[in-house]
This record gives sequence, C-alpha cells and structure tokens, in this order.
Amino acid sequence: MSGEGLRRLLGALIVAIVIQSTWIGGGFGSGREIVEFIARYGVNAWIAIVVGSVFLFIALYLSFEVARVLKPMTT
Repeated sequence: MSGEGLRRLLGALIVAIVIQSTWIGGGFGSGREIVEFIARYGVNAWIAIVVGSVFLFIALYLSFEVARVLKPMTT
C-alpha cells in the first residue's frame, strides 16, 4: 500500500473511531444499558440494532460524500 493510501486509510479509521466512541460511548458507557435493552425486547432488539446501524451507515456515508464533493473552503 502506498504512503498516500495508508494515510487515507488511517484518516478514515480515526474518523470512524471518533464517531463510534461518541455515539456508543456516551449512551452505553457501562454496557449495562445494552444488556437491559436486549433482555427486555429479545430478538426484536437485535433487529432494531441492525436496522439502526444500517440507517446510521447510510446517513454517515451520504454526509461524507456531500463533504467530499463540496470540499470545505479553506482560507
């Protein structure tokens, strides 16, 4: 992998880690909330988690694609 490709991969990884840490870490810091949610709703909880993850992926993909196309202005 070239140096530029590696830098882009690491940049994307850092963004993904920050998003995941902010979204999951804030609401489910201890993991106890996840256990309670799954225990309460059973299989439906897993379906909701998968559907929510798909929608989050689509929203983030579209946001990053718009940012890439519009290229933020720098001074």
